[in-house]
This record gives sequence, C-alpha cells and structure tokens, in this order.
Amino acid sequence: GPDSSELLRKSDVAMYVSKARGKARITWFSDEFDTRRQAQQRIDTDLREALKSGHLVLHYQPLIDAVTGRINSVEALLRWERPDGERIGPDVFIPVAEETGLIEAIGLWVLRQACLDALPWDGIRLSVNVSAAQLRNPQFPIHLGQILEETGFPASRLELEITETYVIGDPVMANRNLELV
Repeated sequence: GPDSSELLRKSDVAMYVSKARGKARITWFSDEFDTRRQAQQRIDTDLREALKSGHLVLHYQPLIDAVTGRINSVEALLRWERPDGERIGPDVFIPVAEETGLIEAIGLWVLRQACLDALPWDGIRLSVNVSAAQLRNPQFPIHLGQILEETGFPASRLELEITETYVIGDPVMANRNLELV
C-alpha cells in the first residue's frame, strides 16, 4: 500500500483542489488531480524561464474607427512562443500564472513593454488587459504609476481592461484599487 508520505501528498493535492473550487468542500484525491498538478508545475517552470529569456511577446491588435478609417487604439495581446516554435495560448498559461503568483511579474512586464512600444504611436490609445489577481494586489496602483513615470507614457492614453467577474466578485477591493489608479 501507499506509504505515509504518499498519502500526505495526495491529501495536500485534494486540499488544493478543494480550495480552488470554493470553501467548505470535501474532495477525494484522484490521479487526474495529480496529473493536472504536475502539468501545471511544468507550465509554471517553463513560463518563469520564458519570462526571463524573452519568449513572451506582445502583439498589437488595432481598433479602427469605421468612419475615418484611422487607428484609434491598439490592444496588447500577450503570447508565449516557446523556443521549439510551439505557441501556448493565454487560456492555458494565464490561469497557471494566476494560481502560482507569477501573474504579478508577467503583468508588470506586459504593462512596461506595451507602454514602451506604444509611446511613439502619437495619439493612439493603448489597451492592456489586467488580471483580477493583479488588481487584488494593493501595490498595483503604485507599480502602475512607476511604470508610467519610467516609460513616460501618458496615463490619458492608457486603458486597462479588467474582467467583470473580478469586479462583481470583490467590488470593494475593485473600487478601492480603481480609485487609486
């Protein structure tokens, strides 16, 4: 049978799954949980390396005024291109980054890089997605102010897109941080 360390590991995995699904739950361990957790750990490790080595890239999607035909704004889109050419979608790596806390570093990198890239695009607004996990951090408004100051990007040209589920889920924290921004 399983030794005590294996039972402890399985109970830890089940506890994390229960926490992720909400409070006051009981979850029995399943091999699927363990496989998923191992895959998430691999993604987290590779993602940390990608951030260090420049394999995260930003693409910009223009939003064009239908009447004038001019670009009014651009949306920064984060992409992960692995050295082997494989592309990992944000739907795969963002949830892992949020769960592991890496989203803070990635989000700040995205904001800084997007502001640097868009600075010379005179008059064009920049739209950047902000993770709910970033907005929960009380330091976020301070970090944002530092990035704007360091890059010289005008705050009036920056638009932050935030998921509605976060605003609905924690309106008090959302209001406080949005007022500071």
